[in-house]
Amino acid sequence: MRRLATQQRGGAVSSARDYQTIAELGKPILFVPGKHGVPASLILRYTGQAKKCDVAAFGGYIASTVDFSVHISVTDASGKVRYADDLAIEGQKYWTRVGETWIQDCESDRWTIILRWKGESNLFVWGLSVSKLSLPDFVSRFVQDCTDGIEYLNQRHLAPESFYLQHDSPMGGATVESLENIEVMDADRPNPGKKCSQCQRSLPIDPRLEKHRVELKVARRSPQGMVLAFHGHKAKKTGYQNECRACKKFEINDFFNVRRTSDQLHESSVLTRERKLLLRENEALAEFKERVSKKGLRHYIWTLFQKRCFKCDKPVSLKDYELDHTRPLSYLWPLDRHATCLCSTCNNNKKDSFPSEFYSEQELKRLAHIIGLPVSQLKDKSINQEELKRIREDIVTFAETWTPRLFSSVAVRVMDLLPDIDLFAELQAASPDLHSRLVATLSLRPSPVLSEEDLEHLNLSEE
Repeated sequence: MRRLATQQRGGAVSSARDYQTIAELGKPILFVPGKHGVPASLILRYTGQAKKCDVAAFGGYIASTVDFSVHISVTDASGKVRYADDLAIEGQKYWTRVGETWIQDCESDRWTIILRWKGESNLFVWGLSVSKLSLPDFVSRFVQDCTDGIEYLNQRHLAPESFYLQHDSPMGGATVESLENIEVMDADRPNPGKKCSQCQRSLPIDPRLEKHRVELKVARRSPQGMVLAFHGHKAKKTGYQNECRACKKFEINDFFNVRRTSDQLHESSVLTRERKLLLRENEALAEFKERVSKKGLRHYIWTLFQKRCFKCDKPVSLKDYELDHTRPLSYLWPLDRHATCLCSTCNNNKKDSFPSEFYSEQELKRLAHIIGLPVSQLKDKSINQEELKRIREDIVTFAETWTPRLFSSVAVRVMDLLPDIDLFAELQAASPDLHSRLVATLSLRPSPVLSEEDLEHLNLSEE
């Protein structure tokens, strides 16, 4: 894909290849509360350069050594609050990403960020910034063409990198206007980062990732809580993808999606349907309707969550809400009475994340209370052992009954979390001939992209 991107898309990859190295970005700012139990308050003032843009955003990275909550608000020069939220900071994570965009109807380029919290928590800050947006052309076109383009930029897995703010200093040139019960100092902690090969921004990474990989030895994916501005990539020199998550989305994936074949476009949905059949979800839903609620699981969960999205708390209709698996279907967790009620936006943002990767500590506790699963199980990133045992006990039937693509997907997911279990090796031991046929079929998957001639032919056919 990288080779194709360079050749066909004309990617702006730096010839110096400095995106293949990791370097310290600088010392974060550390805010230390004075008297314990007394609220700490920090007010920062930002003045931006005049830009012909009616969209503004703020974003950055915040961390702490303990779990706590900090209230963050952003106000423009007219006094209008553009962002306000109680951000849950998990002390075990290196950085928590925060950001939001909005339509800026005030001409002045001045904003105020206020952070307030209470307790003994020290607050680390890096790359906190607010400004009118200067988006790259390929992102601007997407925002203009998409009816909900601004909201799309706000998605949890893209923000704040999708705003293309500069995050190369602790507070982006802010003026400290007020400090209450706070001492300011440079943080004595590592702050490694790398450059994006496309937008050329230097953005933070997580230094724990390499240790994690060494411990698991053959881990193929990196935990979502350890990737920050870049997705992990074991084959890369740095251990991360060359592009930041925003450039990967807008300039790589979106460029090639229009060139993907119809088979590839449907591949993900086919896999989802096969997983549901494999896990006998239809049988479980029918049994639930017979034994628990005649109105069915969908109505049961909708009522259980008081007809609101659990994540954003917006009202949802029975027809339109998304019945989320809670624990990922891709890791063999079927739909059951422990499902979650989400709106379509939040469900798309969650994708196949584990609950602990998507919800805050407070949200996990509340979710556990609603659906009746212990918090420890919601925090656990694990394969469904019961289903895995069923597959391994008759792996030949599994390989013969289901498509090679599903076998491969399950095998990869299992090895993500259980590196010592190799379903391909187990199949080879049980049936070398079937293993050879399956591997041969997988090697014959369609070409990654359609050619320019194919695209022209499709366009002519449509006309």
